[in-house]
Amino acid sequence: MNNIVDQYVAKLVEENVVDDIGVLKIRYAISALASEIVKTMVMVVVFYMLDLLAPFLFTMAIIIPVRIASGGLHFSSNIGCFLASLTFFILSVLLLPQIQLTTITYHFILLLSAAVIWVAPLVPSKQRPIISREKYLFNKYLSIIFSSVYVILLLFILDNQYFVICGIWALFLQASQLFFLNIVKIFRRFLNV
Repeated sequence: MNNIVDQYVAKLVEENVVDDIGVLKIRYAISALASEIVKTMVMVVVFYMLDLLAPFLFTMAIIIPVRIASGGLHFSSNIGCFLASLTFFILSVLLLPQIQLTTITYHFILLLSAAVIWVAPLVPSKQRPIISREKYLFNKYLSIIFSSVYVILLLFILDNQYFVICGIWALFLQASQLFFLNIVKIFRRFLNV
């Protein structure tokens, strides 16, 4: 794989299509994509073995657009990222749905989670910082739009109660990340750490 990437990047440099920064961006994107594919395939196998593949795929489809737009917890190693992702999906698809709550409580959790996603500042990764106000606002609008669409989907359209509960817990976990990461950022700023 590296040989193919190296050849492709060398050709782009030779033809003056990209500069050194462009090369770094291409290498990072390819590395991130390869890591995400491997991580996703391993999780597909895990949730298939747990007989929870459909709820996992549904939850993943809900959380990916919101997470890409709003950010969240990031790890510097692939193993850390994989373990955090696996924990996130085990919680939202397997463990938290076992908690029996009233429909009103689930709706409250969903609306509170959406409100946090709407209001909380974005938490981009250090590898992909948001450097312009336009990009920040674009991502913020996307996170608001995606989470709003999912609130409507979960409250009014979807009939499968287990999928609804998984989606609610996924949005709750995403909102919790944003909330706590922003609290940490505020304390660091306050303490000048």
